[in-house]
Amino acid sequence: MTNPLPDPAPDAATARPLGPALALAVRGRCPACGEGRLFAHFLKPVPACAHCGQRWDLHQADDFPSYIVILLLGHILVPLMIEVNSAFAIPLGWQAAIWPTL
Repeated sequence: MTNPLPDPAPDAATARPLGPALALAVRGRCPACGEGRLFAHFLKPVPACAHCGQRWDLHQADDFPSYIVILLLGHILVPLMIEVNSAFAIPLGWQAAIWPTL
């Protein structure tokens, strides 16, 4: 009889290179196996990897993913808004309709 459950999670004591693990995590993949997904929705993490069984609910991220999104959007959208405002004379009403959609 075959075991329907995935293989047990990799041992926490197993040395894992930091660089490849971070590269996988940035792409939204499990740093342990590289196959499973880290997020079910935009910023909703999965409790465990569906492929290798590595549990991710043991580590609380709190609001850190939201802070990263705000930081990145602030560094990309705000300079873009300043550049567009200095290059073009767009009415405030149009800007109020355009910028929130981005």
